[in-house]
Amino acid sequence: AAARGKPREAVRLFSLAFSTAPDRCESLCAMGRDAMRSGQVGDALNLFRQALRIRPKYADIHNLMGVCHSHRGEMGKSVKHLLKAVSLAPNFTRAWLNLAYAHEQRGDARASLAAYRRVLKLDPKNAIASAAARRLQAGGRRGGMTA
Repeated sequence: AAARGKPREAVRLFSLAFSTAPDRCESLCAMGRDAMRSGQVGDALNLFRQALRIRPKYADIHNLMGVCHSHRGEMGKSVKHLLKAVSLAPNFTRAWLNLAYAHEQRGDARASLAAYRRVLKLDPKNAIASAAARRLQAGGRRGGMTA
């Protein structure tokens, strides 16, 4: 349903499936992603929190929570979760990219540039990180997160 542009229907279907397997972390994450895509960031955070209780060391959940907190303007919480994501999965390029953005939004250009450089170390052809690093080195500011 989500792939057909019906995220609310997908959340309903996932909820139905989840009711038969309440300990499934993957189901919670899928429902959280769909809630996030449909703009239900608070619902997404609640689902991701439930998933974290099942798998507290799952880097993807921390990345997704970081993105959610960023959407809410809660950059401190965003950075906290993104730092946890990259500590759990040091080669998680998307989390490093999101961390760079979160640092940038907090006004920490040095930390942001370091995170963009880490992205480029992992993925030398990453156009987003390359452009952002050049922009920061030139004194500019602008970016966006990816779930």
